[in-house]
Amino acid sequence: MNPDRLLVLDELAAKIGDISLGRPTRIAIDGRTAAGKTTLSDELAALVGKRGRPVIRTSIAGQSLSATHGAGIPRMAITTTRAISLPS
Repeated sequence: MNPDRLLVLDELAAKIGDISLGRPTRIAIDGRTAAGKTTLSDELAALVGKRGRPVIRTSIAGQSLSATHGAGIPRMAITTTRAISLPS
């Protein structure tokens, strides 16, 4: 893994690990098809887990072609979302 990417992911995992809401913390990753959502969620879940936070992952897929992105470019309102639920 690129050292710069690892540094950013580690910082993000630390920030997620510091969240304390008294309930599970849910993190959602959304984006276009093949944008790297699964790769990002795999890497992030591993780093959060190494910090001692339990990680539960799920996928949600849905389509809504009525949504637009940017200059009217159609996109899926929810493509593939990887949710990470962290019990507090």
